[in-house]
Amino acid sequence: MNLQNNVLNQIHQILLPTNPTLDKPNAEATKEEFSSAENRDEKDYLTNQQPKNLSTPSTSSNGEFIPHIFYSLHQIRKDPNNLSNQLETLTGSIRHRLKLCKSLISENEDTKDLLSKSPSEWQDIIHQREQELQIKRDVLDDLYRKLQR
Repeated sequence: MNLQNNVLNQIHQILLPTNPTLDKPNAEATKEEFSSAENRDEKDYLTNQQPKNLSTPSTSSNGEFIPHIFYSLHQIRKDPNNLSNQLETLTGSIRHRLKLCKSLISENEDTKDLLSKSPSEWQDIIHQREQELQIKRDVLDDLYRKLQR
């Protein structure tokens, strides 16, 4: 996916599942690019929020949200009295990633504007921009022909 908005790129990287070749979540790789102390604290928090259950598959601890939530519910159903099998504990990393995305969105007005539009509005905007590009192409073609004469 090619996103031109920097904040949307960051959100996209945070929400991506674990990169299997690096054996660490893309969210951590994205956070390593930031230099502020606040982001380093968030990375430490994210690391501390990972489930400590060794029987959890590695893809579910940092992977996509839905499989992670279903696995957490399965663990709770399997052993409801185990303190480490609480939904809050097992889904802590998901909540943290979503809060991080929410804060990124709330801090940037351009991102709010982009995300506030409906798909039908985007179709209209895309169509309008395609028309503008076609007009610009036509003008450039006319200029090129005039230069060739």
